[in-house]
Amino acid sequence: RMVRARSRKPLDELAPGYEGWPAWARAAAEAVQNAPSGKNGQPWRMRMDGSAFVLLRQQRSSVLVPTYMADVGIALLHAQLAVQHEGITGTWERLDYDTGDIARFTPNA
Repeated sequence: RMVRARSRKPLDELAPGYEGWPAWARAAAEAVQNAPSGKNGQPWRMRMDGSAFVLLRQQRSSVLVPTYMADVGIALLHAQLAVQHEGITGTWERLDYDTGDIARFTPNA
C-alpha cells in the first residue's frame, strides 16, 4: 500500500485521445498503463503520430528516478507484447530523448 502498487493513473491522462486509436494501439497503451515503474511514478505518456504509436517522457524537465531507464524498458516491453498479442508486426525506432520522445512503433502496412 505504501508504494501504491495497485494504483494506476487513468489511461486518458497517460494517453489522451486513446479512445479513437486502433485496437492494437489501445492494447499497447493499456499494457503500458499496467507496467510497473520505480516509485509507481508511471513517468511516460503515449500518443499517436499518424499510424505510429509513440512513447514519450511525462515531462521534459522531470527529475529522473534511478530506475527510469529500466522503467522505460519495461514499458516498451509491455507495449511490444500487447502489439504482438494483437497480431500486429512493425518496427520500433529509438527517438531523441532530448525532445521528450522515447520510441515509436510503426506498424507494417
